[in-house]
Amino acid sequence: MDLKSFEPISCTQIPRDENGICTADLYVFLPTPKKFIVFVSKGQRFSHTHRLTMEKHIVPALFVRAAGAPVLETGSAEMDNVYQVLGQGTTQTLSNIFKMLTAQGGTNSKEALVKLKKLADDIISVVAPDIEDIKAKMLQNAQYLWVMNDAAALTTLTIMFAAANEVISSQPLHDLAAACLVMDLPLVKMSQEHVLAYLTDPNTLPEEIRKEYENHPLHAYQLVKSQLKNFSDATCQLVMNHHELNNGTGFPRMLRTGGSFALLKVFAAAVNTFDILKRAQHLGTPITLQAALLHLSEPKAEAHNRRHNKDIIDKVLAYMAPTRVA
Repeated sequence: MDLKSFEPISCTQIPRDENGICTADLYVFLPTPKKFIVFVSKGQRFSHTHRLTMEKHIVPALFVRAAGAPVLETGSAEMDNVYQVLGQGTTQTLSNIFKMLTAQGGTNSKEALVKLKKLADDIISVVAPDIEDIKAKMLQNAQYLWVMNDAAALTTLTIMFAAANEVISSQPLHDLAAACLVMDLPLVKMSQEHVLAYLTDPNTLPEEIRKEYENHPLHAYQLVKSQLKNFSDATCQLVMNHHELNNGTGFPRMLRTGGSFALLKVFAAAVNTFDILKRAQHLGTPITLQAALLHLSEPKAEAHNRRHNKDIIDKVLAYMAPTRVA
């Protein structure tokens, strides 16, 4: 691939104005699809969290567009080098989709469904392009979770969990990707401050805010059932139960997942793992994926008191060994 249109920079060379705002898009290079993704958009601040991500995780150099590089235009070869679906722009796309689905009359649901299915297909084409040789892709992509948007990172993680537990095929891939895209859509209504506060310590939030967060799986399920009727039953169940736990301490229904279908148990474990990683990242104490999994394995707890089936966690750890994944 021709990289001449991009040039690497260090964190000290970031183009910023006097207020610390980036004056150009910042990119990282994702080797699996051999494409660049936007890490920080022009007009945003390169934050302490961004710096931690670069320092603590296995991430390639930052890039900016080289002087004189062709303008990025839709459909151009240069635009094809920039993989938008994994970058932060998708977060805004999902916010727009939520607004379309909740608009009075719901007349935009067909358009929203088309957009969601395309996003799901695009993410799968990067994180799991070849189901017959999925392990190498999963382990490589898992090293770049923190430069992806949450939906893409979660899709990567859930597919890896499913592959490790041998519940993977073409249809579950699409169920997982679709669920990852829509399960948190109702959180668009909440401030990012409240969402992060729930992850770090939910007891600091007023009861009504806490309940709003804990009911988002139900609201997402209702949205899917009413507006996105072509989604599979499996996707609907993944959306509804993605925060439920084996020991019945999850939400919104405090359902014990031990008797649930295999893909849901694997999915819930991956979501919980991602929340642990995200909490540590937000607190400025990032941990490895293996450390998060070891935290969840709870070897001393009785089976019915564990948040997840220990076999699920052990299989993911074995799948990753001896790889160190950030």
